[in-house]
Amino acid sequence: MMEIRNVTIVGAGTMGHSLALAFARQGTVSGSLISGMSLVQARKMIASNLQTMVETGWLDKDQQAPMLDRIQTTTRIEDAGRHAALVIEAISEDETAKKELFVRWIRYAHGKPF
Repeated sequence: MMEIRNVTIVGAGTMGHSLALAFARQGTVSGSLISGMSLVQARKMIASNLQTMVETGWLDKDQQAPMLDRIQTTTRIEDAGRHAALVIEAISEDETAKKELFVRWIRYAHGKPF
């Protein structure tokens, strides 16, 4: 069985940033969030959730910074998708946006310009 070490999560809202935390907590997975939203805001949400995890005893304080470091952010599919072993789509429930995303991803996967 293949060990997955690099996960790309497309979308950094409630679902996307929570998935990134879940994968990063395993310690061997590097998560990449791709989002049109402010990546600064996404990182703030992740840092806040990590702090809550520490405060509630779900996470040791010394695990907080390494987990945050394992989560990379970008707005470019070509940056995040390059080494992804697993890609998870977690964008808003908008049919048009999802279709556009999948067209972009297919074009990227086949080496065609966006």
